[in-house]
Amino acid sequence: MKTVDIYDIGYDDSFLPDEENPLLTIARVFAQHKEQFSICTGEIILSAEISGKYRYCIETSEDLPVVGDWVLVSIHDELAIIHRLLPRRSILARKSVHSSSERQLIVANVDYAFIVQGLDRDFNLNRLDRYIAMSCAGKIIPIIILNKADLLATEEIEEKKQLVVSRHPDISIIISSFTQDESIQEIKNAMQAKKTYCFVGSSGVGKSTLINKLFGKEILITTTLSASTNKGQHTTTHRQLFVMNEGPLVIDTPGMRELGVIGAMEGVENTFKKIYEKADRCKFKDCTHLNEVGCAVKEALESGEINQDEFASYKKLQKEESYNSSTMLERRQKDKQFGKMVKQVMSNKKNR
Repeated sequence: MKTVDIYDIGYDDSFLPDEENPLLTIARVFAQHKEQFSICTGEIILSAEISGKYRYCIETSEDLPVVGDWVLVSIHDELAIIHRLLPRRSILARKSVHSSSERQLIVANVDYAFIVQGLDRDFNLNRLDRYIAMSCAGKIIPIIILNKADLLATEEIEEKKQLVVSRHPDISIIISSFTQDESIQEIKNAMQAKKTYCFVGSSGVGKSTLINKLFGKEILITTTLSASTNKGQHTTTHRQLFVMNEGPLVIDTPGMRELGVIGAMEGVENTFKKIYEKADRCKFKDCTHLNEVGCAVKEALESGEINQDEFASYKKLQKEESYNSSTMLERRQKDKQFGKMVKQVMSNKKNR
């Protein structure tokens, strides 16, 4: 890696800690495998672990660093110790696959999310809605990449592109194929130096291949697709941050088959702006948009201004997000009370 300055790896003064400690160094998490990390100061890359004091203060999994995070570390020869996590500017998160009441952070401090979807059998507008909602909820700007354009005729590509445009007219769309150098260049042209980009999408949509093409070399392992499932047989298994020669920073993420939305109501609203704007004009504030008199959403559905499939996707995401978020809030309140009780017991034991 050629970078020699912390600003080259995405840092700016907005991340400056409230209380600077001259003995600690600001670094960025470049890779994560369970509780083992790789951090970069701009000048060096080191393996890192969490300090005991930091570990004691952890209340939920969200308190742990993820790829893209900024942390304060102390350096001891070839090992760094992480003492503190700096506030995050943005996150990409989903409902944990292991718990109905937990949120799993994917990456942090990302500026743009390239949402990659294949134009072949992977094409799914409702799944695209989920990725956009997750991105918007985490204050990340989404950019849609419709990949594998070499597999379809021009008319089919344009038809699917228009389906996306009609639902998400304000989001940039790039048509790409790893066999077409001009489309790779279009992705490069959309990227800025010192900004962080993550690639997200299902397994087998070609994220790793696109990243290899952007870097002009094999930095990620890729294999052919399974003929029976059309999914990658071996794709990314962990998150890692890379720096391009031109200056942008890139994070590859594993393909996500389960994509539950949680803590993302603002993202759902931004994803379905047209529906929410119509809902504001409904006669009743608690309108369910089903049979009420004076329902602006129902009128838009009947006139075709709002697509029935789009409305169904909106209702599903809204209901799912509401349920998951309320469950998460209840769980956190219980965990917080339990944590306070444990700390009080430990404090009383120490005093005795």
